[in-house]
Amino acid sequence: MKTFISDISKKEFSAGEKISAKTLRPSILSIIQRDHPEFNHSCYLSLGELNQFRQKYIGDYLLKEIGELSDLENTVLGALKSRSTLTDKIEDTDEGNYTPGQRLADKVASFGGSWKFITLFMFFLFC
Repeated sequence: MKTFISDISKKEFSAGEKISAKTLRPSILSIIQRDHPEFNHSCYLSLGELNQFRQKYIGDYLLKEIGELSDLENTVLGALKSRSTLTDKIEDTDEGNYTPGQRLADKVASFGGSWKFITLFMFFLFC
């Protein structure tokens, strides 16, 4: 497996994580160069390192625009850092307040988007 050495951390990464500085947005590149002045257009970093600098850029932007980060904004930044999705963090406490029509619509939507439905429908069309 091919690898490369990051110009940021000097660690070895797989070639699939290799990002050229030439492809970075100027705003992200300037954040990287603030911490690593030697980083230029001929350098490379890993995707994970790029994501850390993206998170830093977004955090800096929000702090500049808003002044302080809310819990939600900190959650979003944490999700960027850990590469997780936010949909699993949503707490739906109003589920008991749904009308019978809303509950039926949820069940229809969950079945209509399932592989079982897709398979049955393809079988139906084939016949």
